[in-house]
Amino acid sequence: MLSGYNQWIPTNRNSPWTNDAPDARSVAPIAAEANESAVSAAPPQTDPQNTPARLNIGCSGWFYWAWRERFYPSALPTTQWFAYYASHFDTVELNAPFYSWPTMATVQTWLRQANGRSFAYTVKACELITHVKQFSRSAELVRDFEFIECILRSHMGCFLFQLPPSFKYTPARLKRIVDQLDPTLRSPQQPSALGFDGQG
Repeated sequence: MLSGYNQWIPTNRNSPWTNDAPDARSVAPIAAEANESAVSAAPPQTDPQNTPARLNIGCSGWFYWAWRERFYPSALPTTQWFAYYASHFDTVELNAPFYSWPTMATVQTWLRQANGRSFAYTVKACELITHVKQFSRSAELVRDFEFIECILRSHMGCFLFQLPPSFKYTPARLKRIVDQLDPTLRSPQQPSALGFDGQG
């Protein structure tokens, strides 16, 4: 069961999640190009090792005030921003869960937004796991967080575990992380992503 901190609602123009918004001037051309040259998934093969990977194109976040008029039409209500975004891209990285553990209601909202679309989420893991505990005695937290995939199902792309610069890569640390991940939830089509900052 998901632990609950506060549900994140992007309504504050001065929110830390809006200050580092990608420049919408670079988003619009990418969206146009993605529509023109979208890569379709190849038909399923008998051997999954021979199945070409699907290429998903998207941005790190979708709710940025700076994108109004530059990407989102000025008259478009914010309640329709996700639908507009999803008509141009087929994936998005959710950064809010890094700052605040999502509630069940929040995850169900993600699911409703994506239903009926070929759309996948990359969910950034909570800093409680990656930065506070740094995967030390965090197995139960990791399993709780992975429950998000059980809700999102086919709309789950991958989990992103972004580690702090002070947490340097070692084989032992990598093993500690991998040992906490539930192998029954992962597949070649839905992997987990680990990011050691400053180390490629």
